[in-house]
Amino acid sequence: MNRVNTSPILRIDAAGKTYFNNQGVPVPALMPVTAQIAEAEFVSFVGPSGCGKTTLLKMAAGLITPSEGAITYAATGTPIRPGHYGFVFQGAALLPWRTVLENVMLPAVILGLPLHAARERARQLLELVHLGRAASSYPNQLSGGMQQRASIARALLHDPTVLFMDEPFGALDAMTREQLNMELQRISVDQKKTVLFVTHDIEEAVLLSDRVFVFTRGPGQLAQTLEVAIPRPRVVSDRAHPDFLRIVAQIRTLLDRGDTRVEEHA
Repeated sequence: MNRVNTSPILRIDAAGKTYFNNQGVPVPALMPVTAQIAEAEFVSFVGPSGCGKTTLLKMAAGLITPSEGAITYAATGTPIRPGHYGFVFQGAALLPWRTVLENVMLPAVILGLPLHAARERARQLLELVHLGRAASSYPNQLSGGMQQRASIARALLHDPTVLFMDEPFGALDAMTREQLNMELQRISVDQKKTVLFVTHDIEEAVLLSDRVFVFTRGPGQLAQTLEVAIPRPRVVSDRAHPDFLRIVAQIRTLLDRGDTRVEEHA
């Protein structure tokens, strides 16, 4: 069954982004997008490089201001605030001079949360991502996959309602990536988090998502939104599920139109 609550937590109302080059000429990066993200929904953005996926993600997080339209959080009518979301980047971005536990606690320091309670929650989250024994280690003592687990724990530290993830597993090997896909699914379902996930990997998007937003080559346009109704919990072998194969083929067809190209994970 689909785990999505019907209440929208993010409203994207004709939000687009245009930049200006050195000559002052407008360069559209993302054409206006209109959509609603439901509470506890997992949505992936798929499309070629430069199509505006990350731009939309950062606008949704309030890190970039839309040139037109708006993206608002829940019923506030205003952009989401830092305390309500966590952000996971492609690189783990852990501070090398801080232990894993101290890195996970960083949002508490930034947001001014009680440190004793944050330390206890950080330890619980490290157990959740199977890094309990690495709490006193430093980032350079961890593998790439372990570092990304720590970055996910850090993003969850202040118990945000929304997770923004910008190609978080793009630099990892295939086996580690599959393991973290399953880990992310477990966490997002158990913790009832809304997730917006940018990826170049079509199969990863379909495996993880309730819906997939497919974008055309830049300036990006939202070509289509596809629902993934495969029951959860999903497993890697669901890649052979007929519905999975059908949706993957449909996305590839959409992306092939207009001579678009997607960087697929091998």
